[in-house]
Amino acid sequence: MLSYMVLCGRLRQILPGTRTIPEQISEDKGPYYAALEAADKCYKGGAVDVSKMEALLEGYLAAQLVDLHDQANGRSNTVSTPPAEVTTEKRGFFDAVESKPVLIGALVAIVLAITGLYFG
Repeated sequence: MLSYMVLCGRLRQILPGTRTIPEQISEDKGPYYAALEAADKCYKGGAVDVSKMEALLEGYLAAQLVDLHDQANGRSNTVSTPPAEVTTEKRGFFDAVESKPVLIGALVAIVLAITGLYFG
């Protein structure tokens, strides 16, 4: 999530597309965790290799931008979900964070900026 915010900050814009990288990660965390574990394993062996994470994030970014392209052409591959107020299940704090990663990230950034903890 933080890396996505850094990427957007570096580009000086919020990346377009409805299926953002954090949302894609939250849909299926398995590949993301596997890439993190591969990087950790290399680091423990004395090397730095984040190539699996880079490849994974490149794919996520491509999917986000393809989604934008499809929307521009009137096609949409996104699955519609009912609004939160329609669902009947109770959601915990972490479920809420995972369901709205961009909003939560923005709130964290605002809090850090207000408190002066951001070391940008």
